[in-house]
Amino acid sequence: MAPPRSTIPGWSVRRRVTQNVFDLKESVLLTLVFAVLVTNLAEAWMPFQPQEPSRLQNPALHFSTSRSVLSDHSKGDRCDHLQSANMPYAEYDGDEWVFDVGAQVSNATEVASDDASTTSLNVGALDLRSFSSNVSYFYLKDELGLSEEVMMKITYGSGSVLGLTTANIRNKVEVLRNLMDLSDDELRTIIARQPSVLQLSADKNISPTILNLLRLLDLGRDELKALIVSFPGILTYSQKNLRDKVHFFIQELGLSRGEARSLVLKEPTLFKTGVKTGLLPRMRFLLNEIRIHMEELRQIVMRHPRMLPYSVENNLAPKLVFYCLLTIRLEPPQVVKLLKRYPEFMGYNLDSHI
Repeated sequence: MAPPRSTIPGWSVRRRVTQNVFDLKESVLLTLVFAVLVTNLAEAWMPFQPQEPSRLQNPALHFSTSRSVLSDHSKGDRCDHLQSANMPYAEYDGDEWVFDVGAQVSNATEVASDDASTTSLNVGALDLRSFSSNVSYFYLKDELGLSEEVMMKITYGSGSVLGLTTANIRNKVEVLRNLMDLSDDELRTIIARQPSVLQLSADKNISPTILNLLRLLDLGRDELKALIVSFPGILTYSQKNLRDKVHFFIQELGLSRGEARSLVLKEPTLFKTGVKTGLLPRMRFLLNEIRIHMEELRQIVMRHPRMLPYSVENNLAPKLVFYCLLTIRLEPPQVVKLLKRYPEFMGYNLDSHI
């Protein structure tokens, strides 16, 4: 009886190698399929498509995506048969053919061929410009100027953005630009940090969220810009989420609206922390376990806003209880005094600093 394969020396290695080869073949196949799809899409958007000679009034006229060959017996006459092939108005002005392509005019330089009866026209303006302008990927990369790294981040993290129309994305970009007077660099920074912003609705998400922040914190335009550029993820939060957190800062922590504004501008990531699961339990731990008075807690938080996002289990309790109270035997008033004078030590790794 043959032994199980798992007991054969080197079997696991061979199996992993075989699996890696299979995965590589699968990746190559998917890449080829994607390339074929992109090629077909590009051909579908080409401004001028190849046409069957039988459909042309003049069988001597042949089109390709890069050039046209025209049997021309009277250069001075207008080429009416060009219009029959879905070409725009064209005429010969004595030196070169002039094509009226939509709103722009492209010049095609005349090149003499060996056959005196034919004229080859190299239509250089027939490129992918019209195709690129209608594909969101090319708009973001070429017109907005996003880097390859950011485009990869969008592709793998927020791929649905690339399925949106260019007009849709341009509208969102213009809403962001106009509401906050953003520069191109600031727009690129926002998209690089939070690509999912482009998945939001301009009318239902972006605009209402910005207006809500203005009212809740009484922000100026420059303050609003600084807040969103540093933490664009705030645009993805619901209005109720934002109201609950601002309410915590003002009603529970006892800050004035101006102090709450200064707090979030200094540490915008405070909005990442939930009220019921994070902010309230940490505030109660500091008040009840460390015996910090509310006024002292406000002073500490205003000086070091990251005190509130710190985890009780992984940061506050190990440093304040197990180290300060139990290891070096500080009294609660001494711990409070330490926090008021030097709250930054809560961000240190005690193993490497002590």
